[in-house]
Amino acid sequence: MASYTLDFIMTVLNYAKDNGSTKAAKHFNMQHSTIRRWNEKYHVYEIQEMRKFSEQQKVEILKYANQHGLSSAMREFNVDIHTIRQWNQKLNIYQNTGRRKNTTHEKHLMRQSEDFKLEVLNFAKEHGVSKTMRKYNLPDSTIREWNKVYKIYTPRKARSFSEAEKKLIIKYAEKHSVPDAAREYSVTGDQIRQWAQKIYQKKL
Repeated sequence: MASYTLDFIMTVLNYAKDNGSTKAAKHFNMQHSTIRRWNEKYHVYEIQEMRKFSEQQKVEILKYANQHGLSSAMREFNVDIHTIRQWNQKLNIYQNTGRRKNTTHEKHLMRQSEDFKLEVLNFAKEHGVSKTMRKYNLPDSTIREWNKVYKIYTPRKARSFSEAEKKLIIKYAEKHSVPDAAREYSVTGDQIRQWAQKIYQKKL
């Protein structure tokens, strides 16, 4: 575990006080939970993330997200995407199943956001890559590529599979799909394709 000096901790907390903990986590490449934990001890800034929103404010933010996208709403109102999604589960205002062009564009923007990448990687650190793939509908390769840059979690050693297990997974992929098999058995799509080519000399 990294050891931080008090001066560094104060620098981070003062930056969070002036710019918000989201920007501080991004600027110092740290987890939000670490910054919050330090602030609980030293009380440098008020926790804005805990502020209460009225139903009217939530509706306003969701309408803004519906028009401009989740990433824009997050920046405009300083609210994280996960919170906005939780509100929408109840209020159902943000139509993320709208026109395909807009939905694809929004996904592209969100996935290119550094805040989103850090959110994904911190979730992977706590819950594992497999659950992260299902929650965010992302391929294993994307999550691992992001982690090579930000180094948020330590990758687990690759699990070894017997020939019988490989054949079972390949058959599942043939019946359903490669992505479904990857999620079901916590492997990558590339692994399944490589096994199929080697064992059966065919492509999936």
